[in-house]
Amino acid sequence: MINRNVPSLAILSAFLLITAPALAALPNAHSAAAARDLGAKHAAGQTELKAFQQIKISIDDAIATAESARGGIVIDARFEISKGKPVYRVKTCRDYSVWEGTIDAQTGELIGKGKTTPEARLDQEKKAELVGLSQAYTTLPEAMAMAEDRDAGRAISAGLEEMQGKIVFEVTVVKNASVKKIMIDPQSGQVVS
Repeated sequence: MINRNVPSLAILSAFLLITAPALAALPNAHSAAAARDLGAKHAAGQTELKAFQQIKISIDDAIATAESARGGIVIDARFEISKGKPVYRVKTCRDYSVWEGTIDAQTGELIGKGKTTPEARLDQEKKAELVGLSQAYTTLPEAMAMAEDRDAGRAISAGLEEMQGKIVFEVTVVKNASVKKIMIDPQSGQVVS
């Protein structure tokens, strides 16, 4: 007696012969796309590094501009290229809210008004970072100075990050066109990696 619920061996074999080449090609297509994405990110990173080496305004200057314009404590500052223009994206924390603004990296001027987000609308990770900041003895500018002194480079970005359940300052330093990330404990001021 033939069991009609079990497909025949011939049908299964035909299915495998038809689909195997397509299935085998999927990882290669994915790998090629991943390689293109990685290449594009590398090229963008190199462009960003070249632009960073030519700007007039330091990340410290951008932080000072944000603090004077908005007040509060700077929790994040990052250099990037936006619409072909070198800028710093800066975040400050004040009065239970986070302000995000853009500062021109050539002139040091604030671009636009920025955006303010009440603490209640922040995600859990950002809230945890702010709690960690409230317990910090080290400021972001101090952490940047430590990282720059340690590696004799210039900070291109710095901010609060959660690392293995702990809040740290992550400072990215550029030296001789190479990039290095340095983690600093905001409570002790010590380098943790």
